[in-house]
Amino acid sequence: MATAKSTAKQSGISVSTIKGVKSFNRAGMSFTESATLIPADALTEKQLKALKEEPRLRVTDVEDITEAAE
Repeated sequence: MATAKSTAKQSGISVSTIKGVKSFNRAGMSFTESATLIPADALTEKQLKALKEEPRLRVTDVEDITEAAE
C-alpha cells in the first residue's frame, strides 16, 4: 500500500567543499565535494555562522531539503 508524502517543507542548507578541497571539517561536521543537506533546526546560530563564513565551503540556502534530496 502506498503512503502519502508529507507536504511540509523543511528548510536548511546545502554544504560542500570548494573545488580543490577534498574534505574539510567545520562546526563539528565533515564535508566533501558532494553536497551535504542539513536541516535548519539541526544547527545552532554559531554553527551556521561558522559554516557560512568559511571560505573553503560552499553554503547554499535550500527552501525544501526533502525535495532537494530526491
